[in-house]
Amino acid sequence: MVTYACMPGAPYTGSTLLGFLLNCHPDCASIGAATGLIESTDLSTYRCSCGQLFLECEFWTHVARKTRDAGHPVNVHSTGFWDTRHGIEGPRWLNAALLRSLPQPWATRLRDATIGRLPIAKLAVKEAGWKSWALADAVLAVTGTSVFVDTARDRDRPALLSQYPELDMRAIHLVRDVRGNTASMLKHGIVKNAAAAARFWKRANRGARRACQAFAPGRYIQVRYDVLCSDVQGTLDRLADFLSIPRSLLPADFRSTKHHIIGNAMRLASSAEVRPDDSWKNRLSEQDLAQIARIAGQTNRDFGFDWPADDI
Repeated sequence: MVTYACMPGAPYTGSTLLGFLLNCHPDCASIGAATGLIESTDLSTYRCSCGQLFLECEFWTHVARKTRDAGHPVNVHSTGFWDTRHGIEGPRWLNAALLRSLPQPWATRLRDATIGRLPIAKLAVKEAGWKSWALADAVLAVTGTSVFVDTARDRDRPALLSQYPELDMRAIHLVRDVRGNTASMLKHGIVKNAAAAARFWKRANRGARRACQAFAPGRYIQVRYDVLCSDVQGTLDRLADFLSIPRSLLPADFRSTKHHIIGNAMRLASSAEVRPDDSWKNRLSEQDLAQIARIAGQTNRDFGFDWPADDI
């Protein structure tokens, strides 16, 4: 049985940072998003967070070999999503229809009890489960740790992986104030405008909350990005209790621990300072903020943030 912690939610919420911090714990290991590298990655120049070229890093060579030895090889040395990601060959709508959570929980349960039992859907869940287990087990074996931390933001991943009996699933819902998250999504070009970002944020975090609430009490936890940045050790202590591992002091320089993390470019930064990204204050206009408040203000307050001040 592998203890597997995942982080459903919106992108650019600080998940890579939290993966780094948890990777400093002697009982935890994180490689970033366990669903792999994006299609545009140039493997000839891509570097692991340890500083080595990804294709020359001994850690990844050992992990790949162990997944092969386990009988479920993971294509870690390829671009595009790894085969740890739940997916079906074919159009996007087919994946949405068979695997992705629906807006209403009862609709998802009905789908899973009917067309979700089709061989093509069951096979996709089973294969991704085996591959995810093999990857997590290999990483834990190489690092000598007991808790695998997957920072992939897929809101459906916890529910799909929880169907696999060899994974002891835990869900960490890392959520960021909609203003900061919107600014980051605009900066990285994954949405065209603030309104689209606010809708994306609302949909992703509501979906993540539904996914987490499907777990038994004590198997999911919500962490706010602003609280993580203002009280790093307190947040890590809370997560250690949640993961049933001893509390451990974070090193003064968390980058001094050897990391093998893929994903966000911050994996290669040199600064070990943890501070909130408040660039939204300069990036978002008053018009942007008004749109965001109208679309996602109440949901932002529902997650414990104090903006906007008045009910929407």
